[in-house]
This record gives sequence, structure tokens and C-alpha cells, in this order.
Amino acid sequence: MSRDNQSGPVRHKWQLGTHIIDAIYNNMSDKVGRFLRDDQSLSNIYHSGSHMRPLHVASGNNFAGIMELLIEAGADVNASDLSEKMALHMVSERGDVKSVQVLLDHQADIMARDKDGATPFDIAERYNNRVVMECIERHYAKKYRGVASGGASYTGDSPSSEKSGGWVTSLSLNKSCEDRDSDDAAG
Repeated sequence: MSRDNQSGPVRHKWQLGTHIIDAIYNNMSDKVGRFLRDDQSLSNIYHSGSHMRPLHVASGNNFAGIMELLIEAGADVNASDLSEKMALHMVSERGDVKSVQVLLDHQADIMARDKDGATPFDIAERYNNRVVMECIERHYAKKYRGVASGGASYTGDSPSSEKSGGWVTSLSLNKSCEDRDSDDAAG
């Protein structure tokens, strides 16, 4: 059935999906918030026009505030698009540490692979997004190895799909990824 032949609730939902996607593309957080207050299920709607979910659109544009609104309304941080990319894959490519932190704070899967087998870390590495790589490494170390904060070094398996014998990082683990991003911007 084409969209032109749809009627009633199905057509209405499709139209609302189009409107929320448009509001996200235009970074209109207040309008996105109103849509979500009216219908939280819009946070996970699959938009056939863009072949993405609202969280993917916000992630692809580094709109961390809108990402927060969508997640609070129930958006699945681990949902994938047609290429099996999750929002974390998208922000890892774009290099926005604040957006990465939003997703990591909401349990985004750092080990998920897209259709090419790449993890978010692999994508950050491909685009030379070093701060994002460090952020993912830090999250991995805390989650999977129980590393405490305080500038410790860690050697072990990587959140990368490559098995290169491990990686070494000496991060200031008491800083959040956002703190590191603002330090880089200031310096």
C-alpha cells in the first residue's frame, strides 16, 4: 500500500514521523520535545524516507541535546539502520565527543558491528577521531576490565575488530570524555 492510499492512524503516524525527522534535521529541540510529549513511540519510528530512526538522524548531525530527548522518551540506543550502523557508529565517524558520551552513558554497545564488521572504535580510528577513540577505550576499560579512575594505564583486548595483540592507553580516567573535548577545544 502506498502512502497516498493510507488513511487513519497509519497515515497519521507516517506524517508525524516525517515531521519529527524534519524537526531533528533542523535542530529544533523544542519542537522535537513537543512531538515526543504527544507520542513517545515517535522516538523509535523508522522513517522510510531517510531509512533512519530519529536517534540516527540526531547522531548523524551531532545534536546531543536532541539525542538526550529521544533517549529519555525511549529511543533504543542500540537500534540499527539499514547498514546495521547504530547511533554510536555514526557519532564515532563524526567525532563529536559529547554525542559519544550521551550514548555511552545510556549503555550503547561499543562492541556492535555494522554490516562491514566494523565496531564504533574501528570507525573512529578510520576517521582519525583520536579523542573519540580514547573515550571508547576508557569506557571499555571501565566496563569490561573494572579500571578505576585516577590516571591508571591499561593493556588488554581492544574494542576494535582487529586483534592486534592489545592496545595501551594512559588516560586520565578521572576526566569524562566531555572534559577532554573541552580541554582540546581550549588548547
